[in-house]
Amino acid sequence: MDSNGSESVFTSPIFSIYAGPTGKQLYAHAAALSKSPMLCSIVEGEWKDSKECTISLEEWDEQTVEYLLQWLYFGHYTLCIPYEPTCVTSKRKATSTPSETNGEGSAGEQGPTAEQEFSEDEDFGDLPEHRRPLTPMRSIHCLGPHEGTVSSVQNLQKQGANHTAMFHFSTGNSLLPDAQVYTLAQYLQLDDLKRLAFYRIQDELVQYKLHIHGVLFLTKFVDLARYVYASTDWLAAYEEPMRKLVSTFVAVWFKHLNMPEFEELLSNGGDFVVDIARKIGRGIWNEEL
Repeated sequence: MDSNGSESVFTSPIFSIYAGPTGKQLYAHAAALSKSPMLCSIVEGEWKDSKECTISLEEWDEQTVEYLLQWLYFGHYTLCIPYEPTCVTSKRKATSTPSETNGEGSAGEQGPTAEQEFSEDEDFGDLPEHRRPLTPMRSIHCLGPHEGTVSSVQNLQKQGANHTAMFHFSTGNSLLPDAQVYTLAQYLQLDDLKRLAFYRIQDELVQYKLHIHGVLFLTKFVDLARYVYASTDWLAAYEEPMRKLVSTFVAVWFKHLNMPEFEELLSNGGDFVVDIARKIGRGIWNEEL
């Protein structure tokens, strides 16, 4: 027992966790696992797994489960992702990025800024949804505003760092792993972890507006979009936050996503195409007013 009379994490029973299709065996203390309502029902229940101190997460990638365990113990997780340079060969059709061209090819365009992208959400009264300005990506929230944690950009600004240079080599490698953490957190009802993963992805996408990272970032984004729409559900009451974030990014950067990978994703139809069609339509409507 600790000073508050509760069981210490490190003196609680140890559970074996089987992760990934190979059933990789990981270990965690019961008190740490109990942060998840779903895992708590196993840890404190009378099930066979409870008595054998085992938990099966074999439908989830083992690396994602390791990130989960990092967060359960330390309140954060560090991705294990390979370094890739910005300049790479891609199947993408030859085109220029917003930082390289302006309009039809003149130099100087920096891409949409946070202020230029779309108007902030306001009380639009009875204005039909298709006529309302889109929400800026930074204003899209998951389980409440981005409070209590500082974004990577804000951290660098506070430290007086040159984040333009520091993020020059970001190629979007973190997008898919963070999305996998997001969906696992949603499955395990870990709202704080879900928010953390969401805002990490949001930071990456917002930074893309400020610092162009090259073709590879967009190919990684297509992987993100494909995964998000395959692993999250359409919600009748409100737009699923990660889907909203992804489809808004597409609406902003649509003309620069002229790559075979993106065209293939569009050809699959479904909710993804419906969502971006609505957002692009809203953007066109507001430009014409």
